[in-house]
Amino acid sequence: KNPERVVVDVPNGRYDPAVGLPPAQGTMKGVRIAPRGNGVRIVFDVDATTRSQAFVADPNSRYGWRLVVDLKGPAGAG
Repeated sequence: KNPERVVVDVPNGRYDPAVGLPPAQGTMKGVRIAPRGNGVRIVFDVDATTRSQAFVADPNSRYGWRLVVDLKGPAGAG
């Protein structure tokens, strides 16, 4: 809170800039990623109290392992 955000630390994780970051939409006003220890920290700037749920997606023919984070804002928000 103050500012509203969702913070995800991923130990031993890495960010591939070629994948890119999602655009701001719905309750998410922005996202940034920075190194943190042996991993990365992902910060989602949100416009209201937001619930989050995360899971790991299996590799496919285009990408390796991926972290998927769903953000759920107040009713009617993205």
